[in-house]
Amino acid sequence: MTDRDGVLSATAARVLSDLGASAVTIYLYDDPSRQLVASVAAVTPLGTGSVERVPVDDFAYASATSYQTGGIVTAHSVQELGNHPETAVFAPFPFTVTSVPLGPRERPLGAMSTYWPQMFRKLTDDERGYLRKAAATTGQELERLASVGVSMTPPVVPHVIASDAGEATGLTTGLSGTRQGDRTARTTPLIYHLHKLANALIGTVRTEDAADLALERVIEGFHARAMAITLTEGDRLRVIGARGCSRAFLRELNGRPLGQPSLETDAVTQMRQIVQRPDLDEDTDDGADADDADDADADARADADADDAAADARADGADAVRPADALRSAAAVRPADAHDDGTGSACVWAVLPLLAGGHAIGSCSIGFSQERTGVVNEHSVLIALATLLGQTFERTRLYDSRHSLAQKLQQALLPRMLPQMAGVLTTTRYVPTSGGIELGGDWYDLINLPDGRIAAVIGDVQGHNISAAVVMGQLRSAVRAYATEGHDPATVAGRTNRLLVELDTDRFATCCLVWLDPDTGIAEIVSAGHHQPLIRFPDGRYHRDGLEVGIPLGIEPEADYRATRIRLDPGTLLTLYTDGLVGTDGRPDDETVRLALEDALTGAGGELETIGDRMISGISERPARADDSALLLMRYEGASAQAQLHVRRLSIHRRDLQGVRRARQFLREWLHSVELTDLTQDAELLASEVVTNALVHGDSDVDIHVRRYPERVRIEVRDSDPHLALPAAALAEDEAEGGRGLIIVSAMASAWGNSPSGRGKTVWFELPTPDGDEPRTPPPDGRTPDGRPPEDRPPEDRPPEDLVADGRPVDV
Repeated sequence: MTDRDGVLSATAARVLSDLGASAVTIYLYDDPSRQLVASVAAVTPLGTGSVERVPVDDFAYASATSYQTGGIVTAHSVQELGNHPETAVFAPFPFTVTSVPLGPRERPLGAMSTYWPQMFRKLTDDERGYLRKAAATTGQELERLASVGVSMTPPVVPHVIASDAGEATGLTTGLSGTRQGDRTARTTPLIYHLHKLANALIGTVRTEDAADLALERVIEGFHARAMAITLTEGDRLRVIGARGCSRAFLRELNGRPLGQPSLETDAVTQMRQIVQRPDLDEDTDDGADADDADDADADARADADADDAAADARADGADAVRPADALRSAAAVRPADAHDDGTGSACVWAVLPLLAGGHAIGSCSIGFSQERTGVVNEHSVLIALATLLGQTFERTRLYDSRHSLAQKLQQALLPRMLPQMAGVLTTTRYVPTSGGIELGGDWYDLINLPDGRIAAVIGDVQGHNISAAVVMGQLRSAVRAYATEGHDPATVAGRTNRLLVELDTDRFATCCLVWLDPDTGIAEIVSAGHHQPLIRFPDGRYHRDGLEVGIPLGIEPEADYRATRIRLDPGTLLTLYTDGLVGTDGRPDDETVRLALEDALTGAGGELETIGDRMISGISERPARADDSALLLMRYEGASAQAQLHVRRLSIHRRDLQGVRRARQFLREWLHSVELTDLTQDAELLASEVVTNALVHGDSDVDIHVRRYPERVRIEVRDSDPHLALPAAALAEDEAEGGRGLIIVSAMASAWGNSPSGRGKTVWFELPTPDGDEPRTPPPDGRTPDGRPPEDRPPEDRPPEDLVADGRPVDV
């Protein structure tokens, strides 16, 4: 306990005792969040009702009003619950609360709130004077501590102490003479934290979030040194969260078969609580023996309480945990280095089965210092914790499985990989709604047209459910089919509209189609009730002439759609987007997106992937996203006839055992053809790492795209696995995609990135060309620089067989 918490604890305990309160909570002000955060609480069994985080501008709370006004403020539960009915779960009984500020009135450090379990209790003048004096004294002490550098930043979880009921009642229990108050002082803070954890978990739907809340509350509130939570996955345990545990222990625990003995597997398979204590020193003195006798007596009482709790749980139809055999070592021994707090001392471990629906779904292992052995004896509290976590994780696992299914369905309806064409550079982003497991109707697509043009499509189906997603899939397929038949965009929009009307789905959709000819730069744009694309020319100007916008699809079967023709200069950027990118600040839709685009362009160096990441980052960070967000960026780079001389593509099947070798040979051939052989070694090494990651960890087909620019070479590796690859140190997860390979890429490439693309992702890197030479036109017909035809090359220098057609390398 810090000096600050010691001062606050002494004040809270004294006020609680002197005024006969049920709880005293002392708040410190947190400037970043503008909240009063509970730092210390003194409680009785009726004192779990305080709110731990109070916005200073919310005058419904007495503590906020007192902090802002500098006076003593009294409020009653009916007043607080009238403004915040959700707080009823914190205090299911009437109460009166009085708050007083801590520190100088012009700049208080916090506030102290005192609770009584009585409706409309009136304070006497003496009580008000007592509170004012206690707050002033404590505020002065806090100012003194702050002046010598003691932090006033509030903790994540408050330090909780209990009143000594033994002193008030004089009750004793057991032959050892142990006071009942000792037991209350140990149990009441645990019940407080258990109550707060239960309330926090009520609204949690994701397993990861629930695990974080449990770890935080138990480690800080129970003063544990280590904790690990596992859930069953088939016949194995999987670690979903841990703190304070050594990496070696977690490696051994994660993926452990249930049939392999350990504390965790025994707890799950036998559905019983297991406690392991470190071996006692043989030179224990008599005083220690006396302490052991007290512990044994406390254990006997705790076991009796646990038996009663288990019997009550069975009578209520709830899951019951078999009590631990607290004084016998478990058959499976915990490794000596299981925890990693740097003290080198052994832990007392309590391993709890997480029960739900009559079966164990995982385990919770908590390590305590030997000074905290009393917590391990509180079997009824641990049983309640295990039951709470078991039922929570059963619920969140169900949500996770449904959410995963929805994500997979959504991904299956989006393009697996987006084509890349000479003369045009594209990237896409998609962020789903944050409204649970609902599916969205947003989609995008890129299509190679029969006449050599490229079609960019973006659309949005009304609604957020499976029906909207199904209609979206139908429309995407229809647009692709009509486009590849060779129809112009206006005809495609008209036919798709009639199809949606005939499907009788009771839904409408908006859509924007762009047909671009890379040879001429002519773009034909059709909008069916959709946002007009932003068209930004290389000099920073935007196309301001209005485009013709037709009615949404699915409303009028004979609706007429007309195309607008625009000539694009090389370097022109088109931005297509859906409703999710539109702000709620009252600006016109295109103005909001234009400002986001300009912000993203600043410092991006023209890198399209970086621009896409920046535009979508603000959307991804929103806590509540009411709509899906789809973004398609397309930059016209110039006539494809010249550009395609410096673009190549290779496809590798996911099960191609020679895929990495073929990728190296492909790069070697291409770099040789453009006289950049000095880059061969680095390019082959980096490409090998990235392609191996995609083939082995992503389990996906892979497309490799290479582009030659005047000052650099760009290599892109695209796959259909949605999980982004991340650089990882050698001791990180063995199965993590990326790992040390991306560390090598990061170290050797002049630039690199990792971005979503279609259903999967793109990992790209760039290498500078020597002296920034102008691109050299590759010899025709795949000939070598000295003019030899490809069939005269040595076998090891020939391109892979699937890259030649009629004796020529295949261009994109």
